[in-house]
Amino acid sequence: DCPAYLNETFSLPYERVGGFWFGGDWYGGRHAADGALWVIVADVTGHGYYAYLLAGALPGVWEACWTAVVARSGDRATTAPVVARSPDRATTMRPADLLRAMHDLLETCLPEGVYAECTLVRLGAEGTATVAPAGGSRLLLRRGGGPPDLLKLRGGWLGLFPPSPADEKTWRLDAGDELLLGSDGAFDHLPDPDGDDLAARLNIPASASLLDDVRGLLREALRQGPQQDDITLVLLRRRAGRSPQSDGADDVPV
Repeated sequence: DCPAYLNETFSLPYERVGGFWFGGDWYGGRHAADGALWVIVADVTGHGYYAYLLAGALPGVWEACWTAVVARSGDRATTAPVVARSPDRATTMRPADLLRAMHDLLETCLPEGVYAECTLVRLGAEGTATVAPAGGSRLLLRRGGGPPDLLKLRGGWLGLFPPSPADEKTWRLDAGDELLLGSDGAFDHLPDPDGDDLAARLNIPASASLLDDVRGLLREALRQGPQQDDITLVLLRRRAGRSPQSDGADDVPV
């Protein structure tokens, strides 16, 4: 959580080995010094234990690329969001820049035929949500308690093709609006995952959580058939009221 956004998560790994569950999904985030929240949901090719072994390296890739891209972006003029590392130094970085750095690193070390599909979002304290896809990204955007819109984006898979800034999309979130990110396993288990019926079945009261309703649909689907893939969901809801910007001296991982 951060001053501007609340988050909820839901995860169902695919495979049980001994007394533990394993999967190839990973999610993480950073609360930047300018008050923006950066959140990523990643899915390594395959599922279960062997995909987990590769996904376990993604936190280190994320950390290294964040540091490198922030350092480089301080020397480049761009209209991208500003990420302040200290009160007297501002840097510029956009989500596609970070995904490109992750691709460049993973391209040289992933096994043949293995890639990473990602959705990366920068949530500005003022309500701007910029999303960059790697592979096929699906999101649900719910405004004002109404039925959600299914958003579909496409970009280069990490390790296969470099993501492009042209693939980014931006939306405005008002207080109470919700953005739901998910791995492909989460959406593939939903009924009619790419059609209008999904939005109609998620037309829930304004007091309910979009994550709760999606989780209910997933549980219903899993009662009717076995789980086929890892499932990960991250819900981001903009808080009411004006959010102060952080004045810390550095980026703080969450």
